[in-house]
Amino acid sequence: MIINFLVEKESYSRRAAYVIRILARRLGYPYQMINDPAKISSPSITVAYAKEVTLDEISRRAPIVILNSEKIRQLERAEKQIDLFQWKEDAIPVIGGLVDSKILKHWKPSAEGVFNHKKKGSGRIVPFDLYLNIFYHLSRFEEKWRHFTDETQTDHTTSLLSRYDDLKNPLVDVLVKYLDELIRKKIGEEKLTAVRVMNWPGGEQMGVAFSHDVDITREISWPERILKNTKKIYFYLSGMKSYYKQLSEEIEEKDTQAWNFPELINFYTEQDWHATFFFLAKWLEGRHLRYNIRSKKFISLFKQLRQTGHEIALHPSKYAFDKASAYRDEKNKLASVSAVKVQGMRQHYLRAKFPRLWVLAEKAGLLYDASLGYNFQSGFRAGTTFPFQTYDYTEEKLLSLTEFSLHLFEYNLPQSTADDSDSRPVIKKVVEQVAKYGGLFVTLLHPSNYNREPYRSQWDYLLAELNRYKIFVASLAEHLKWRRQRERIQLAWTGTGEQKQRLMINLPEDLEIFSLEIIGGRLSPANKHLESEEIGSGCYRLKTSEQKVSVALISDAR
Repeated sequence: MIINFLVEKESYSRRAAYVIRILARRLGYPYQMINDPAKISSPSITVAYAKEVTLDEISRRAPIVILNSEKIRQLERAEKQIDLFQWKEDAIPVIGGLVDSKILKHWKPSAEGVFNHKKKGSGRIVPFDLYLNIFYHLSRFEEKWRHFTDETQTDHTTSLLSRYDDLKNPLVDVLVKYLDELIRKKIGEEKLTAVRVMNWPGGEQMGVAFSHDVDITREISWPERILKNTKKIYFYLSGMKSYYKQLSEEIEEKDTQAWNFPELINFYTEQDWHATFFFLAKWLEGRHLRYNIRSKKFISLFKQLRQTGHEIALHPSKYAFDKASAYRDEKNKLASVSAVKVQGMRQHYLRAKFPRLWVLAEKAGLLYDASLGYNFQSGFRAGTTFPFQTYDYTEEKLLSLTEFSLHLFEYNLPQSTADDSDSRPVIKKVVEQVAKYGGLFVTLLHPSNYNREPYRSQWDYLLAELNRYKIFVASLAEHLKWRRQRERIQLAWTGTGEQKQRLMINLPEDLEIFSLEIIGGRLSPANKHLESEEIGSGCYRLKTSEQKVSVALISDAR
């Protein structure tokens, strides 16, 4: 079974095509995008994107119809009308409004949150423009007003999700799940067998990416350091060696508190996990003196990170913001010194305009960005727990750059001077939401805070929460690699029967382990060149050394 995403020629737009690709890749079913109902293949389920005036007609051809409000081309108009769509426990704020009830006079609402035709044989209508809403959040159109002076804080209060107290509810993921449940129900009604590629290679509940922005590597500020070193020179010249030694030890002890790399690396080695470390390439940032990546200490650190499998990535300086040439220069410098290919970045202070940052980062030769988070509010800034391919709505251009949203870090959690009790409910909520939708949890801890309170307690609590789930932990570069591998897995039906069916699986060369969910069927135990393990109802972890594998399935349909 495949999914037909039907968009009639007069309704086609690059924005709608972008959303369909996002949806199809998230869902993981084999799919095709078509513009003519005559091209609908069988066995399949069709999801159509139709205008209000053609809802009745299209619904006779497609079992699932999404309203095309035509506002996906007019986002400023769409965001002026916000209605609440009730689905299960969620009251979802949708832009563009709900479909006019006059259009649906022959339809009746159902508990699924759709409208069913009063006559049999017609499909279900989603009563709002689902594509419009997904595009609105992922494109970051609502941030078109954003500007910067010397202030670097990102303001979350103007976000639609924040205004509806929904920032910790991944609205885009809710909409994807809503559509998936409609598809699954139709699969059951038609007694079909469907196969989808699961989100993570081993069928884990969620992905996790630990990251560390290296801002400070010394505890003592430069003005204080100059003063203390002046005193050291005075003590040395005056023959007061005991005071000289005491002050030297004090400086070294304090600096060690901010240089926590040995402890961090040991922790990851024990867990067999890889993390991403973002480094500043400029030692002078305005009036701030940072660190010299060309020093022997950093050369040694880079070598250790390479040997232990961690990723070295770019933390562009504050004033590199909004300059593709600065991104490129700093990336090349870090790559040269660290002896790695730098694939991604996170802008210092999260100082960014979207989609402009994506455009500039792509021009600088970067493959991903991880800057999409708020300085003082945790949650899902783009309404999703998943990485996503970016889009430049100003030029109507699909970008190759991937965005890894930042969900929480120590400074955007509620702070308490005494302990971490205020932050625990937030950590728990965000982790639970990522696990609920099977997304990727991206977090940040500055290495200089690793042994400071309440940050260390927050970190320990976060680890305890993550240990409640089966997780796939990798660096951001490794997550990007898996994401691209998953998209290259091809599923094709090669034969059907009443109960036995065959599926041809084409895999990329460098992939051996992946997982499939079989809906309305199960995997036959007799499959050559394929190791399989059932990890849940209809879910299988598979391992093969072959690029092409023919798999036998047993249908549950009677």
